[in-house]
Amino acid sequence: TCEYCHTETPHQTNILNEHVIRVACQTCHIPFYAKANATKMIWDWSTAGQLDEEGHVKMEHDAYGNHNYLSIKGSFVYDDNVKPEYFWFNGTSNHQLVSDIIDTVPLQMNTLYGSYRDKGPTQKFDKPSKIWPVKVHRGKQIYDPVNKTLIQPKLWDNEKGQGAYWVDFDWNIASQKGMEYIGMPYSGEFDFIETEMYWPLNHQVS
Repeated sequence: TCEYCHTETPHQTNILNEHVIRVACQTCHIPFYAKANATKMIWDWSTAGQLDEEGHVKMEHDAYGNHNYLSIKGSFVYDDNVKPEYFWFNGTSNHQLVSDIIDTVPLQMNTLYGSYRDKGPTQKFDKPSKIWPVKVHRGKQIYDPVNKTLIQPKLWDNEKGQGAYWVDFDWNIASQKGMEYIGMPYSGEFDFIETEMYWPLNHQVS
């Protein structure tokens, strides 16, 4: 983080240094990101599998060469000069594992811990929560609506007929093969769930 090099009192005036107690340096100094190149904001796996009229994999790009659509991965939305979203964050988080039960929609792939009341230090956190700028990456991912878990599908293989989605384009078989490989149950039913991943920003200081 910024404080590792610039310390927690980098300004010449005390009023600005007092802001740093509850406002991350990045919040003021990274007012927007993806300034030179667009960044992927949305990835929708549910649209994957569309082939062209000859049965070949489709690829569609925008004017800058970014993928709008890939048969093997679905649809994408890119944006540039993006204003961050802001969250209380104390530097710790959790992550959704493939074995974890899904209990929220949209599903948070990681959760940033922190709140206004978390003023630290405590036994649990060394530092207080601060307002942080965050890139929120949104998507739709395959999951098992019966077992309420994410699905790890088999995606790749050298040859057809082995259940790999990128070759055979069959989500059901790919789900069966993938979950079997990691030793987890698959109900035989799949759907797609909205997901969010939170990336605190540290790069592209203005």
